[in-house]
Amino acid sequence: VLFEPVACSLHGVLRRPPRDGERVLVIGAGMIGLGVVSALRALGGKFDLTVLARHGFQAERAGALGADRVVGRGDSYEGLAEALGTRVQGLRRSNRALREGFDVIYDTVGRSETLHHALRWCQPRGSVVLIGVDLVPGRIDQSPIWLREIQVIGVLGHGAECRDEARVHTYQLVCDWYRSGRLSLDGLLTHRFPVADYRRAIETASSKSGTGAIKVALEFPAG
Repeated sequence: VLFEPVACSLHGVLRRPPRDGERVLVIGAGMIGLGVVSALRALGGKFDLTVLARHGFQAERAGALGADRVVGRGDSYEGLAEALGTRVQGLRRSNRALREGFDVIYDTVGRSETLHHALRWCQPRGSVVLIGVDLVPGRIDQSPIWLREIQVIGVLGHGAECRDEARVHTYQLVCDWYRSGRLSLDGLLTHRFPVADYRRAIETASSKSGTGAIKVALEFPAG
């Protein structure tokens, strides 16, 4: 139930792992976003980790998994500027940017709006890793990409990873790291329902603001 989404999170992190001293932002604190937080901490290293979360229960879980801070309600630009000790530039709300941004941003939502903001929250010559998938095409202002020479990295699912000069599947890494205690999945599976109660399971998963759902599972009867 958890290995597949966390493998997607880890695959995205391994496309551009953070370096020591870098400032990292995770946009979104759903299942994939929290998986990214867990994967980042499993990698180790001395980097500063900020998470942008919508709901209080997501912020709490992000902190438990290792986020240094969580930015939630209010103006995200001002909240992130305060986290970095920088300021917001721009006269119009539709075209603002952080003066000094994050070195690596993992966008786990993947909508045109979040990518729009990610490019404006990114440090010059920084990286935006696009993990979230949105099948609805959107319009985006590409100017920050060339203006700040930002690297945009696309991610799809999971696959073969290069680790210690060997190729290993992301699933295997998740399995090994979880068994060894290196990777935490604590608190990510929030709800379980008998398969016959699938309607309530779907309602719970689709109403996370009221239910606090992160990952919902169906349990099949033994035998």
